Amino acid sequence: MSATGADTKDIAGFCDLDSSLAEFKDAGSGAGSGVTRGATTTVGGVPAVVVAEKDGKDSKDTYTMYVAW
Repeated sequence: MSATGADTKDIAGFCDLDSSLAEFKDAGSGAGSGVTRGATTTVGGVPAVVVAEKDGKDSKDTYTMYVAW
């Protein structure tokens, strides 16, 4: 199925797991990086960990990713 629209490329990039993980990796995980590891939870009955990243140093926006194993 094909999708069209102004945001299609951005959404497709986010849905690409390798691209999304690369962005989190590029942001780093040290102090001041804005990337934090949250609590362990379950998603659809599968164990997962919450990973969050602030959108910029002074931003109140946060992106959250659930990483299952």
